[in-house]
Amino acid sequence: MLAIQQFVYSLSLPAALKEELAGDEILKHHALHLQLPTWLAPLFGPIAPEKIQALSFSSYFYFRFMLVVDGLLDEPARQGGPVSDIAATRLLTYCNFFERSVRGLGTLFPADDPFWPAFEGCKQQFAASNVQEKTLSALRGEFTQPAFEQLAADKAAVCNGIVYALRSLGTTSAPVEPLLRCLHHLHVGLQYVDDVEDFRLDRQQGQYTYAHAQVESYLRAQHLDVHALTPDQLQPFLYLSGTATRFYTLATEHLATAIALAGDLGLSQFTELLQAHQARIGRNRATVAHFLNRTAAAA
Repeated sequence: MLAIQQFVYSLSLPAALKEELAGDEILKHHALHLQLPTWLAPLFGPIAPEKIQALSFSSYFYFRFMLVVDGLLDEPARQGGPVSDIAATRLLTYCNFFERSVRGLGTLFPADDPFWPAFEGCKQQFAASNVQEKTLSALRGEFTQPAFEQLAADKAAVCNGIVYALRSLGTTSAPVEPLLRCLHHLHVGLQYVDDVEDFRLDRQQGQYTYAHAQVESYLRAQHLDVHALTPDQLQPFLYLSGTATRFYTLATEHLATAIALAGDLGLSQFTELLQAHQARIGRNRATVAHFLNRTAAAA
């Protein structure tokens, strides 16, 4: 992380943009994706440290560019008008980092390397899930739990590219499928958490998620008009409907599976990160339980 921070801070960029790219808090927030090459590399035999660092740089900036693209697709249509100098600088900077990432990957992997078709499959998964998510949100389509979980996994498919990259860089054969299953359960679990934590903001931005679908179903059963509620008024029903509790329970189950798989693979540092996520989910569940107990006592 320090190498990326030093690199970004050495560039001639606005201070706010440097913080957005490589500030302490943002690097901590994206620690999973940033350090994944280092954490998973031991499975694939000796890999030169400079190649691991190059892969970390390329994968991190590629990932951040994809997040910006996803954010642009989420921009409400009403926000038309001229682009500010700051916004233009930000977008051009991310485009430059995207180009740098692609050049870095091209240096690591020859054109005929198996990494490229595998990575192309990851990108296609991401693109298809992005379109599907936007369509469901716009049409307020029906969400099922299996569809939600598959969508959550596909949205994070670009992360799987790190596994295929390490497989090509490595000197020994490694159990790729268990590793991909581990990442699958991790990303599904984290998406359940995100749906709860971003519930109000998603509603404010006009996004419709699986959590909203569950809460709206509850409100209809109670003969309440969801459209008459502001995001702040809707928020308590995330807990009263049992949605938050259920989502945290499902997240806990997926993280437990991911932890077991990572442990079986001997990935100690990665396992510690997953356990930290699991502990945070436990604290969130306790907070929800406290809210529900207090609400019941006041009724």
